[in-house]
Amino acid sequence: MEKFFKFAYIFKEYIIFFIAIILSFFLLITNENEQVEFLQVKLIDFSGKIKQNFIWMNAAVNAIDENRELREKVLYLNLENIHLKDTELENQRLRSMLYFKKAKSLKYLSADVVSKGFHQIVNSLQISAGINDGIEKNIPVITEKGLVGKIFIAGKEYSLVQMMKDVNFRVSAKILRKEAAGIVKWKTDDIFEMTNVPKSFDITVGDTIITSGYSKIYPPDIPIGIVSEVSNNILGMSKKISLKTFVDFTSIQEVFVIVSGVKSEFTLK
Repeated sequence: MEKFFKFAYIFKEYIIFFIAIILSFFLLITNENEQVEFLQVKLIDFSGKIKQNFIWMNAAVNAIDENRELREKVLYLNLENIHLKDTELENQRLRSMLYFKKAKSLKYLSADVVSKGFHQIVNSLQISAGINDGIEKNIPVITEKGLVGKIFIAGKEYSLVQMMKDVNFRVSAKILRKEAAGIVKWKTDDIFEMTNVPKSFDITVGDTIITSGYSKIYPPDIPIGIVSEVSNNILGMSKKISLKTFVDFTSIQEVFVIVSGVKSEFTLK
């Protein structure tokens, strides 16, 4: 539908010109016959509705573009917010200044979600970007709210995304407030869990979880979710941590694919 609106808007002058020629042909008829006059009135009304629809389509196209720009701004602000929290905690704990040297912006491209559940084995999204757009297998996919998953299969024009909400998905993460590292994976329904976090760390409900940067796939500081439950009443040396992701996987309509390598410096478009 968006492509139709843009096509019609781009060629509106030609379409209106064609309609104007037809209208002019009939207006040349000066016969006062009632049937001719009735036809003239109908043609005038018809041409007016066509022009009015072009105005509506122009507004719709502008609204779509503005919505995409707003999503990009929200993405940038969320990533910058994580950076500011990270920097503040680094100052409080008098850690090294390495995080100040990190590039906090990302080079990405946007893509629409075409379908969901396309793959029979992997919980996936099909998106409107592929190899021709610079997409490769195993590169991160996010929204303006946080991590979605990674590219599972890259076609020439379309790709499949393995979502976090998949039994085989794993991502290295850390608790922002404590820098406690662990592995995030899907558990059931909308509940995820973070494993391998030692009991010695003071983790509380509401703590923010982000990517750790210890992976070759995911850059650091991408928002994942918040801690929803913490328990020490289990065997072993690790805590039982449940979390809720920032992304609502049932309502994703557009994603951003990070197209630069994890080790390279990211640049926000």
